[in-house]
Formats: sequence, structure tokens, C-alpha cells
Amino acid sequence: MCDDGNTTNGDGCNPTCNLTGTVTTFVGMPGVGGRVDGAGAAARLRGAGTVATDATHLWLAESGDRSTPGALRRIEIATGDVVTVATLAGPAAEGIATDGAGRVWVAGNDGVGPAIYEFDTTGAPPFAGTRVAGSAPCGNRGCYADGALGAHTFGGVRGLTWYRGSLWIVDPAAGTIRTLDPAAGTVLTVAGGPFQNMIVDGAGSAARFESPRYIVSDNSGTLYISETNGNVIRALNATTTAVTTFAGVAGMAGHVDGVGAAARIHRPRGITADGASLYFVEFNRHTVRQGVFSTAEISTLAGPAAGTMTGSHMDGVGNAAQFNLPFSVAYHFPSRSLFVVDGGNNVIRRIQ
Repeated sequence: MCDDGNTTNGDGCNPTCNLTGTVTTFVGMPGVGGRVDGAGAAARLRGAGTVATDATHLWLAESGDRSTPGALRRIEIATGDVVTVATLAGPAAEGIATDGAGRVWVAGNDGVGPAIYEFDTTGAPPFAGTRVAGSAPCGNRGCYADGALGAHTFGGVRGLTWYRGSLWIVDPAAGTIRTLDPAAGTVLTVAGGPFQNMIVDGAGSAARFESPRYIVSDNSGTLYISETNGNVIRALNATTTAVTTFAGVAGMAGHVDGVGAAARIHRPRGITADGASLYFVEFNRHTVRQGVFSTAEISTLAGPAAGTMTGSHMDGVGNAAQFNLPFSVAYHFPSRSLFVVDGGNNVIRRIQ
């Protein structure tokens, strides 16, 4: 039980007593887009992007458009100072991960095909990216292969996370979870059947994913995947490759707090974890929700308790806060903070 005397989320104390749910605007100016470096409200963000954290920085892979390439931006968590440190190959930035030791990976389409670029960020910017995954463009449903760089192909690339010395990759079009060995450049399929898009629990190649989008590790052997169009959160055992449904019911969209299959989830996107819980955003419901690992209890940490189809911007505590199309989320352990890319507001929000 939380120190406020109850187990209700969104009222100033979350179920694991780790966050008060206090939402503030961290960087950017609400409703004002662009790409301008600066500290806090002086910075300008384009809105669409994904985030990852290391000990001192928030890394933002920011999408562009047909005339503007994407960018890798580094944000000092202590000061809110935003610096553009690299130009991305192509406009789309679909996923980002870091090993916390100077390497950052960005997933997207570089104009040739689905690809992953690695950045060595140990020196001074600007940083140059190296294409470490992705080969020929994949223009048909039969274009899918594991293997070394030059041999493997993707249906697409989206969410990334670093775990046990490998980069774990969501291939959303093919409906699979794959890994990349950065040293060897080898891509392997861990779970799912290529282009057999549906939701079926099972181990390895017997499992099926409908529309996986983002992935996170709990750092103890399980990875969690947001199934955007399936409206569920899946769990993947990294050792046995067994895939189960953690919360929600496949095909039943909604916004209902509850345990496991009693919960209803609406098109989850970005996902992160703090060791006790996972946190994910509902893009169209404008909320940040929490799932406790030990109980599979899903509740609403921030944003309207019942969800809403109309976005807005308001700082506040828990259910009093307002978001507009939140897209990505990352947890920062040293400061015990969640950072949320609030895409429709062109800002990054902080939840403590």
C-alpha cells in the first residue's frame, strides 16, 4: 500500500510507491515545433521521436519529413540542455536504444530500406553513424531473412532495446522479434512467424505477433512488447523464448484499469520499465499507464483516468495532467523519472 493510504494510481502515489505522478514540461514549448537547440523552454522539438536514457543523458531520435532528415539529439538531464549531435540517414526515426556505455542505435528507413545505425558517442559531436543492420530494400512480403550484414533483410524496424549483449529488435511488418549481435552483425529471429500476423501465445517460432511496435527489458529475463493494433502487452522470456499475453485482450480496445485480461488497452506505443513496473503510452487516449510486474495490474499513472480522445497540455499530478499524442517513454534510474515524448505538443514531459 502506498504512503497515501490506498493503492489507487493517478492520485499522487503510484502502486509501487516509486512515483508521485507529478508531470512537468521538461524541454520544448507547448504547441511550437521546430528544431532549435537550447535549454528547457528555449529548445524546439519537431514532435515525432523516440527516446532512451543513459546515466546522464536523454537521447532523442527525432523524425524529419520528405524535405528534412531526422536527427539524433542529446539532452542533459540535469540541465535540460538540448544539442543536435547527428543527422540521421532518411526522415524516419522509429526506435532508439543505448548500452549506457557510449553506443546509441537508431532504427528507421534510410531511403534504401529498413536499417539500424550505430553511433559512437564517447567523443565530441557531431557523431557519425554506421549502418550495422539492414541490407537490400524489402519491397514484398517474401523479403525476410536472418544472417550476417549483406544477407539479412527486414520487413521493417521499429522498437529497440539493449539486453544481455544483444540489440533486441521489433520487426513490425513481419510480426517478429529479432536480435542483432553488434560484433558479428548477425540478425536472428527469436519469436514469431514472419508475416503470419495474429496473436498466438507460444514459444519461439510457434508464437505469433499481430503488430508489435516497441519493446523493453525488465533486466531480469523478460522483455515486454506493445502490440499496437492488437491492444495488448506481450511478455517474452529471453531464455525459453516463450511468449505470453501480460495484459489486455487481443482485439478488444479500450481504457479500463484492471488485472491481466480484465484490463483494456488502447493501441499502446512506447514502453519502458523501472524494475518493478512497465510504463506505456496510449497515443490516441493521451495517457501514460503502468503495469506492475508482480500482479499484472494495469492502471493509469498520468492523464485522464478514463482516457480521452481529445489531447491537450497541462502540467499537474496524475489524472489532472493532460497530454496530446504521447508517443515514446523512457525511464531514468538515477533521477527516478519518466520522460515522455508528447508529440502533439512538441515537448518532452517529465514524470516524477
